[in-house]
Amino acid sequence: DRSSPSSARRRGTDFTQMDAGLWFTQAKADLESANNDMHPLTGKPAYEWVCYKCYRAVEKALRAYHYFKGNGKLPASDIHGLLLGVDTNIRDIAFRFCNFIGNEANSMQYPGIARFGKTPNEVFPLTKAEQALEYGKELLKLVEDIIYAS
Repeated sequence: DRSSPSSARRRGTDFTQMDAGLWFTQAKADLESANNDMHPLTGKPAYEWVCYKCYRAVEKALRAYHYFKGNGKLPASDIHGLLLGVDTNIRDIAFRFCNFIGNEANSMQYPGIARFGKTPNEVFPLTKAEQALEYGKELLKLVEDIIYAS
């Protein structure tokens, strides 16, 4: 199959840039899903899931950045580790995001990790979800401008 990733590699296509587009597309989808969760059609919003999806969107956008730049092996798998070697403006936003939301995705999912004696639903209110979305949008815009610069 000529369109498969392995055939693209054999033909000499720059697979890291292909990866960048895929990872960035998923980052945008994650952020859009988080935005949708802010205003669910049924039931109460789960702001911890908005924060979690924003965390994953930021992580995937940083991976896309590294793939696009051809930085070789990723420096790490968490957001703080992925900040190595990125542009200062992107690093600053991601750092603010992590300081605000935390650098542990599990804290947005599991009781006891978020804060002792509290559930993630209690720890991540509307204000955190709104700010997480803003940081996510800002960071994804910067990465998008780099990946899709004309």
